[in-house]
Amino acid sequence: MTPPAAPSPVWHNLFRRRPPWAEEVAGLWAATPLFEGIPRREVLRLARDMHPRSFEEDEVVFRAGDVGAGAVLVLEGRVEIRVGAARVAELRGGDFFGEVALVREERRTADAVSTAPTRAAFFLRVDLEEWIDRAPRLGARFVTNLAAVLAERLRVANARLGA
Repeated sequence: MTPPAAPSPVWHNLFRRRPPWAEEVAGLWAATPLFEGIPRREVLRLARDMHPRSFEEDEVVFRAGDVGAGAVLVLEGRVEIRVGAARVAELRGGDFFGEVALVREERRTADAVSTAPTRAAFFLRVDLEEWIDRAPRLGARFVTNLAAVLAERLRVANARLGA
């Protein structure tokens, strides 16, 4: 008996019910501290303009030295953050990284590599800037949340260095 053929990419996932992409992205971003205190409808509005990307296992998301354009939210899969040969974090669905690039056009300080097939959403600095122009009060709330996230990451890094 012949084994069943692999699913055609044309038909793959065609009938699987999933929440619409923007709703999935908004739900995951809304659960992060970056969007604390920001109405879900506003997060959904932003998510509609975010940029989807899929990565194969061992595909580079970005490399240290690349100029950052925004933050990345892992929808599903895994991404490893590496500094040189050292693994500093493994991120899964609902985790985000690269948020410094929302504030400044800086070079990335680490490599981000998928360790499994991964779907991600990119929130670009230009999208944040447009949102702040359109909704300054909510944008200010987001920037305050972002500052708190960066401060907490710095506190944790300092504690590890001091240990």
